[in-house]
Amino acid sequence: MNRRLLLAAELYDYSYANYADHLGIGNIRFDKLMRDDVDTLGPAEQERWTRPRLGQTLDIPEEEVADWVAC
Repeated sequence: MNRRLLLAAELYDYSYANYADHLGIGNIRFDKLMRDDVDTLGPAEQERWTRPRLGQTLDIPEEEVADWVAC
């Protein structure tokens, strides 16, 4: 698995093996949505997005943003 997939597994607290087992079976969560969240976090960190903006973009409560960024 590449870095992007490893980060997606970490972000959602899946083991690498479990995440890999779910790839390519047609589950949009694993094949697209989780990767998209990883792709959002990179630019957000570089551009120093505010917590409210990042929470809204990722559709997560603002209180959880710090945990996501830490991952």
